[in-house]
Amino acid sequence: MVVSIREVAANSNQASGLANQARQQATEGMGVTQDSISAINALAKDIQQAERVMHQLESHNQEIGGIVAVIRGIAEQTNLLALNAAIEAARAGDSGRGFAVVADEVRNLAQRTQESTQEIESIIDRLKGSTDEAVVVMKRSSEQAVESVSRADETGVALNAITESVNAITDINALIAESTEGQVTVFSTLSQNMQSNILQFSQISSMSADQTRDSSVQLGDAVGELQMFVSEYTVSGQTHSKLQAAKYAHLAWKTRIRGFLDGTSTLTQDEVVSHLRCDFGKWYHSADAREYMNIPEMVAIDRPHEELHQAITEVVKLKGQGRREEAESLFRQIDALSSEVASLIEQVEQYLGIAVAPSKSNREVAFTEAVDDVLF
Repeated sequence: MVVSIREVAANSNQASGLANQARQQATEGMGVTQDSISAINALAKDIQQAERVMHQLESHNQEIGGIVAVIRGIAEQTNLLALNAAIEAARAGDSGRGFAVVADEVRNLAQRTQESTQEIESIIDRLKGSTDEAVVVMKRSSEQAVESVSRADETGVALNAITESVNAITDINALIAESTEGQVTVFSTLSQNMQSNILQFSQISSMSADQTRDSSVQLGDAVGELQMFVSEYTVSGQTHSKLQAAKYAHLAWKTRIRGFLDGTSTLTQDEVVSHLRCDFGKWYHSADAREYMNIPEMVAIDRPHEELHQAITEVVKLKGQGRREEAESLFRQIDALSSEVASLIEQVEQYLGIAVAPSKSNREVAFTEAVDDVLF
């Protein structure tokens, strides 16, 4: 028995070490997430600055368009004036011939100015179209950067929740290890006392056959008390461990499903099992848990536990079908169901702590009194 308890203590210490490693990895993950958030924020600022520059460029394009419009108007007016001058020169006959040549050249220049103005306007229109498209792209990139920051923040929250869960598991393992190591000393002392008491009892029994027979019966009762104490401690410890593990495992489903919906984690079909196939469900429906079915809260666990696993399976199915909104709606049920399961498990733990697992000191006192009755 002492060897078995030492093995339990060693396993608890090993589990505590693994939990510490998981906590360290989660902390490192949070650091990486914070770095990613900083980088995305910097990128978002750069994109916003580029968007402002593109808006300024668009404004400059409009200003250039206005100037070109003025030039075009001047060219058109100049063309009309040159045409009028040519008409007047023709009326003047030979004396106006030189002036007609000048007017014709002015008209040609005005025509070329108009053509150049049209080309500039065409270029400005294309530039404006490219600028507008760039502004749209920048705006979309800015929105995506903001969304990425939001997702990264959610990832940080999820990692923080994981860290808290790991811390709780570490504390539980440490408590189990400490309690178990303490029991090693108790059981070792009780074993030594038993051997000593049996030896003394044998010496006393040699004095009188009648006294030996009566004392043997009483000693058997004392040994039975010790066995009952050991049995109840072991069952209570294992049950407490199973209930603790089940509570944190089913609370963790909220974080796992949130990450699955956000695309930051994956879930395989093997991980999504029915309420009968999860570790807690196997124990809950086994003969080992039957003795606790007189507890109302223990019986009440079955319904939300089954609904929780059904909801988890349905969420995975809905996301696979691309029905994101329905999956998000069902996630809120998972949140409530996992909390309900955890609450019922805590009530069962409280009940067991009062009615099922007697205190160690009372059992030790009862055993000591029984042995005293035998020997003295």
